[in-house]
Amino acid sequence: MFRRFFLVLVVLFLLGSCKNSPKNDNSWKEVYKNAYTNHDYNTAVVALNHLIITDSANIKVHYDSLVNYYFKRLNNYSAAKKTIDKAMDLNPENAKLMAIKGVFLAEDGKVDEAREIYQKAFKQSGENKYLYMYAATYATSNNLPEYLRIVNGILYNSATKPELVEVPADEETFQMVDLRAILYTDRVNILAGSGSKDGAAMLSYLDSALMISPDYKQALLMKNKLISGMPAPRN
Repeated sequence: MFRRFFLVLVVLFLLGSCKNSPKNDNSWKEVYKNAYTNHDYNTAVVALNHLIITDSANIKVHYDSLVNYYFKRLNNYSAAKKTIDKAMDLNPENAKLMAIKGVFLAEDGKVDEAREIYQKAFKQSGENKYLYMYAATYATSNNLPEYLRIVNGILYNSATKPELVEVPADEETFQMVDLRAILYTDRVNILAGSGSKDGAAMLSYLDSALMISPDYKQALLMKNKLISGMPAPRN
């Protein structure tokens, strides 16, 4: 259960916008810009593959964007896995690329290597989402106490700053949500996955998430479903 949860987690919010713009002015640049503006990610990938060949001066930017599109927008993990090492050779200090590499390492059973690269991404960027991914490897290894220890260090630390990450709002659009709100909704998923019937605790976590990100659509949907399934209060 937690292995699937971990992969879904990464795909949901790991990457930010994939709108790195090549600097040269040619027709494929315009094709690429039009494609990502119109959310035509297949065409964007075609354009990027052309730019990788024809625009060597910006090849690092193109590979970075190509991996992002394969991994997040198209869910083509096979293509992303084949491309990630070249992208990292060109840009070894890119935290987002490190994190994608970590996903593939974890999926291949190389959990210690995945943890090492997530820690590196966290130190490189200072962004807690990478620490969260590090913690998630313990959840997928059925070490929930260690996962919670790390996550609690983010969630209940008064020094934790707001950190917006991109998550799906629906099947076609995305929204920016504070990481702490996502951590609260994960608590609900963990409770539900364990078979817990503690609706009050789940509702409390969702209310906490919505206090941080009031327009968090996934939390709103979860809350509505939870409330609709609760028994009516007794007089």
